[in-house]
Amino acid sequence: MKLKQVYIFLLFLFFPYLLCGQQVFSLSGGVNLPQVMRNSSSPYLSVGADFKTSYAISFDYVKYTGKHFGLGTNLDYVNTTADLAITTGSHLGVSNTDSVFYKLGFLNISILPGYRWGEKVQFFVQAGAYFGFLTNTNNDANR
Repeated sequence: MKLKQVYIFLLFLFFPYLLCGQQVFSLSGGVNLPQVMRNSSSPYLSVGADFKTSYAISFDYVKYTGKHFGLGTNLDYVNTTADLAITTGSHLGVSNTDSVFYKLGFLNISILPGYRWGEKVQFFVQAGAYFGFLTNTNNDANR
């Protein structure tokens, strides 16, 4: 199934839900959230990865089913980059480093139940699990 077909399918899947919604909470975004992972337990092998979120776009939509309860939809698109480096060495001090650069795009979708409270200031808390699609991938070993 092509990516365009997936987006059209998701639009038709969520369109009836969006028509009967009552409130839009947010449209937000963010940039550059680095996460670094290193492993140096062996002097002859080192694995490191550097993940950076290029951008993230989130859309939240809530339909209240009662005075306090509601059902929310979260659509999140995250475009991230990953730099994976593997260094191997020998007891003679010779080392070799290979690096692979990945670009990944994720579309996360959730329908979460929630609870709201408060008089002047409304709070809405949601809980549940996300599921997502890997929308695109690109790796460049000769970066």
